[in-house]
Amino acid sequence: MNGAFRFQGREIEVKRLNGKWSAARLPKIGWVKFRDTRRLRGKTMNVTVSLAANGWHIAFACEIDHAVPQNDLPAVGIDRGVANTLTLSTGEHWWMPAGLAEIERRKRRAQRVLARRKRGSRRHAKAPPPLQPCRPVLPASGRIGGTRPVLISPVASQRSCWKTSPRAT
Repeated sequence: MNGAFRFQGREIEVKRLNGKWSAARLPKIGWVKFRDTRRLRGKTMNVTVSLAANGWHIAFACEIDHAVPQNDLPAVGIDRGVANTLTLSTGEHWWMPAGLAEIERRKRRAQRVLARRKRGSRRHAKAPPPLQPCRPVLPASGRIGGTRPVLISPVASQRSCWKTSPRAT
């Protein structure tokens, strides 16, 4: 048993009480007051009432009408390979940085040093920060088919996203 039950949206009536609170009329239960965290938009499809460790929760599943934006970007094919990590149908080649294993080793070491220091102390503040996650270098267009590749930088610029020395070609 999961401690949850569901009602169809057609059986539910919701009314706003004030700025923070609303009430929903549930069949066989009656009016149930709940905290409004977001405005209800669209048509209510169903309502789920569930029991958790911190109390009862009510979740509304709504169908919202929205306009889908037109995609004006050209389609791009991606080929995963060995010599180049990614090759796009536009002719661009993307690769993983060569020193990835070394960077991971340094990151683990920095995290171990930081874990041995008490949070909020001056020593903790002075500890070298663990390496930040990679910010990929994007091509001049700034987009690739609407998605951003992770941990990859283009061969054309010969720059690694960790600012290490360029890969030998």
